Amino acid sequence: MDSHELAARARRAYELGRLRRAAWAWWPVSPVVVVALLMGHTATAVALAVPLVLMCVWCSYRGQGLERAITPGAVAGLLPAMVAMGTMQHFGCASNSCAELCAPLCAATGLVVGAWLGTKTAARETPRVTAASLAIAAVSASLGCAPIGLGTLVGAIVGMAVGVVPLWVVRHAAD
Repeated sequence: MDSHELAARARRAYELGRLRRAAWAWWPVSPVVVVALLMGHTATAVALAVPLVLMCVWCSYRGQGLERAITPGAVAGLLPAMVAMGTMQHFGCASNSCAELCAPLCAATGLVVGAWLGTKTAARETPRVTAASLAIAAVSASLGCAPIGLGTLVGAIVGMAVGVVPLWVVRHAAD
């Protein structure tokens, strides 16, 4: 075996090890996926869970600090999703009839978790990590908000962005 072949084998083994480690990076988002599946939103849950899991695996595999975006993003997305699913379950409302109650609730919850996410990532991390965390939070929140309607999903995402962006701007204005 020559040195080039040895280097290629070592590189493949290294990349495979990184991929194996990254394959477990999706576990922080598993609670919201499981709850969405148990509540009967199977098509929506699967359609949103696949990109969510892939985002988490990619962030972990990519490295460069992006793995630090996974847990805060998952936690931030969990609350709006659970609020939306809990409201639907508690009031027993159909998807469209619940939108007028759930849209402001998702927006308010999104604002609260956006501010929390801003203190966790925007004030401490790079813009890339903050954006990845916000993306993971938005897709996690959409697991609960999307079955109700587009308004609730937009409300949660806008609320999170409004909570994160000012803290991010303040941090980077000082740089």
